[in-house]
Amino acid sequence: MNIPCLSDTITFDANACIRYALRYGEQKALYVEQFDTFKKNCEKIGIIIGYFNFVKDQSYRNFTSAVNRFARSKKINSYTLMKFNYRCKDNLDNLFDNLTEFQEICTEAEIGIARDFFIQNQKDVSMYVQHLKSNIPEYSDIKLLVCCDNQNCNITYLVSDDSHFTAYAPEIEISPYTVSILPLRDLMQKMIQWKWI
Repeated sequence: MNIPCLSDTITFDANACIRYALRYGEQKALYVEQFDTFKKNCEKIGIIIGYFNFVKDQSYRNFTSAVNRFARSKKINSYTLMKFNYRCKDNLDNLFDNLTEFQEICTEAEIGIARDFFIQNQKDVSMYVQHLKSNIPEYSDIKLLVCCDNQNCNITYLVSDDSHFTAYAPEIEISPYTVSILPLRDLMQKMIQWKWI
């Protein structure tokens, strides 16, 4: 069992960043507290927590539709939605303001090799989520894996709320990639295992 340490880095995928921004009601109780506890523990140890610019762009690009889906599910009226949208955007801004920007180091050849890795290890991810179009992760997800692997560190821990990453976490763990997937939904359980809480 790997435990994050000083020679490692931490990053988040766009879905996890958006979850962090949607700090509201039971959503806050479910994810935000453990997200904050995780960040504080990493900072206490001195682990660098960062983001890649394309993940930041993707987070902002997908933000509005995520807020609208969440608002519809909670039957939030349009006035409250407007205030909620501003507050969530502030949360997202605050998250990125407090993270280190990581350099994006990857080539198209490396992305191609990583895509082949997923093709060779292809599995049915529909048991994780119904609406996925493909069992193979999207280009941006594959690029994120490669960028994480190319970090100048021992292991990059990727906190993810992406079904592809969580489905392929066991395969990534035993691959040559120096990346460990931390499903956002399992973060509390991991911190308990590591005796962080």
